[in-house]
Amino acid sequence: MNRHLHFDFSVNKENNTILVNREFAAGLDLVWAAWTTPDILDQWWAPKPYRTKTKSMDFRVGGRWLYAMISPEMKSTGVWRSTSALSHGIIFRTGCIL
Repeated sequence: MNRHLHFDFSVNKENNTILVNREFAAGLDLVWAAWTTPDILDQWWAPKPYRTKTKSMDFRVGGRWLYAMISPEMKSTGVWRSTSALSHGIIFRTGCIL
């Protein structure tokens, strides 16, 4: 197993963006499924102790992913992500519904 997988995280405060570039020790099909299958994505997306619940997902260019981050106190925040490009990675524009 390669213990030196690429991981880069950068923040651009001027245009309010975060760029994460990461290499996984898995094939593209498995990584794609982890990002695009609601039942799988909901298992790992939220930081602990929160959980994620996907309401709808459309990963075509211009599509949207609508989900909620749910706290242990059952408080939720709705979040949408708009898919702007698809290839060997996923690029999102992000918003938050409070």
